Amino acid sequence: MPRRRRLGARLLLLAAAALLPFGCCEAFLRLADPADFGELEDRERFSATVLEHVEVDGRRVLRLVPGAVGHYLGHEVRISRQRLRNPEVEVPKPAAVFRLVVLGDSVPFGWGVGEADPFPRRLEALLQQRPRRDGRRYEVVNAGSPGWGLAEEFHWLRDEGMAFAPDLVLHCIINNDVEPHPKAPPLFLGETLRRVRTLRLVERLADVLTKDRGCEPNTGLTPEMLVFALDQFHGLLAPAKVPYVVFDTVGLPPLAVEHAARLGVHRFDTVLSLEWQHRHQVTRSDFHPGPEGHRILAERALAAILPLLEP
Repeated sequence: MPRRRRLGARLLLLAAAALLPFGCCEAFLRLADPADFGELEDRERFSATVLEHVEVDGRRVLRLVPGAVGHYLGHEVRISRQRLRNPEVEVPKPAAVFRLVVLGDSVPFGWGVGEADPFPRRLEALLQQRPRRDGRRYEVVNAGSPGWGLAEEFHWLRDEGMAFAPDLVLHCIINNDVEPHPKAPPLFLGETLRRVRTLRLVERLADVLTKDRGCEPNTGLTPEMLVFALDQFHGLLAPAKVPYVVFDTVGLPPLAVEHAARLGVHRFDTVLSLEWQHRHQVTRSDFHPGPEGHRILAERALAAILPLLEP
């Protein structure tokens, strides 16, 4: 019995010796948070609140949760019953309204900024300072949704957006709509273990050690794919005589640019450099534009569509 007690005491001592530095590391990561894990956890909670997977044409896609209310970076985000970060859109469209639909992903959605800051809202404010000769008022519908790509944007416009009777569609295309997706980090923690920041640190170190893992195959869009996508959007909007404006922030390849010109698609070149993105990102660990970035995007969007509003 004394030998067993001594062995048990030694095992307890060994466990304490291992847990003490683990506990100190966990306390440091929670108090100082040098790795911004608190923001990451807030981001995950926010995503789980406002986003869900639904079936569209046999594919699981991310859609906003109707009626959801989430919080991120101190901002309240409200989702309408129409699954948009936008006031309810009146259908059919009132005769006194000139309606613009801004189509895209988390950038026009306004990831990380307040209700008045997404560039579609700022664009609406700029337009309302320019009364139309026909007396109609401008209305901008924010049809941006996190996680969307060109396919999801086309399906939404075809199945739901055209019912809004847009007078103009401004399509915001960003880099991850076109470029190959980097391979996912080697996540090995379950939902419960991800709450332990020390384990998350180990996971992040594993990610850093494998940072040259390349891109997922067949995730980027070739110039031919972009030509096909332009044909689809143009074919949807042209019969309704709705101007289609491509807000090109990534720099489309020459083949797609030339094809857009042949179709009569209005393309506005507003490439966002890496330096611009870093200067205007909403936090040091979140690349989405902050309020100043959205102000600049709204001014560029106004320049893109102004010649089409009252020719």
